[in-house]
Amino acid sequence: MGNLILAELTKPTGLWESIIYWIESGVLNYGLTVILFTLMLKVLLSPLDFFIKYTSKRSTLIQKKVSPQVAKLQKKYANNQSALQAQMNALYKKEGLNMVTSCLVMLVNLILTLVIFFTMFASLRNISAYKMVKQYEDLEATYAKYATQEEKENAVIARYAETKDSFLWINNIWRPDTWASQIPTYAELKGAVRSSSKEYKEYVENINEEQYEKVMTPIREANPGWNGYLILAVFAGVMAYLSQKIIEKSNDIKGVRDPQIKTNQSLSILKLLLPAINVIFILTSNAAFGLYLLTSTVATTLLSLVINILVRKSTRKLEEETKQVLLKQEQKLIKG
Repeated sequence: MGNLILAELTKPTGLWESIIYWIESGVLNYGLTVILFTLMLKVLLSPLDFFIKYTSKRSTLIQKKVSPQVAKLQKKYANNQSALQAQMNALYKKEGLNMVTSCLVMLVNLILTLVIFFTMFASLRNISAYKMVKQYEDLEATYAKYATQEEKENAVIARYAETKDSFLWINNIWRPDTWASQIPTYAELKGAVRSSSKEYKEYVENINEEQYEKVMTPIREANPGWNGYLILAVFAGVMAYLSQKIIEKSNDIKGVRDPQIKTNQSLSILKLLLPAINVIFILTSNAAFGLYLLTSTVATTLLSLVINILVRKSTRKLEEETKQVLLKQEQKLIKG
């Protein structure tokens, strides 16, 4: 049965999978492949990232610049919301700000980010399922070649060492970078494959649990301990938090405090949400996806530093105009 399944089992297909296979054929290491793939993707999307940050920065500056006028309009048309909206739209149009376009840019960015995130999650999950089932079938075939139990165990231990996909401190990148064993139990294998494509779920159902444990137990005993040390989760959480701080700072105007902005303590909780989501995904996913998340976060943070400098240069004149408006507003509040 094992050889039949191994012969019929096919690699998952898809855009991300094809690119990953292409890179892996050159570097011969899936951990490094995921890192290189993520960096290539971030560089490719960097022009779009610049456009989005430029649009966001410009929109933010214009809204801050006209905030005193908006405050006057809100007071004047407090009892007429339709007139207020019309006056505000006219004001924004005069300043060259199209709120609909700005919102669409943000929406497109959000959709694109979510699509890439979840398609990458699915792609690496399918590759993981394929690799785990294929590796077991290969080990089962090796196990069957020998006569004595000692020969069988020594052979599969040696074969696993030859074929496993490790990366730095991670023993098996198709398992989580946690306290989990690098060799999954039968139940863990089924759980990992359960959310993958239908093909792999059908294959794993054909694997005999008793035979699986006979093959894999010697390997598990020869490779005790944790699969990783939670390094991906810790670093990804920290980097996600720092990335948000950089984005937050990019909208600040040096040397001035916006009097229209009020401190909101609930924002502190929101700042922890993205890091928490990253940590949860990494702890519950294979380490390959954890490498993707960490590399993506680090690349985003570093690119943001460069892009923010370019955006600030592109909006320097508008930022200075906004700064002068806010300084005058701040002086009025102090005097008043």
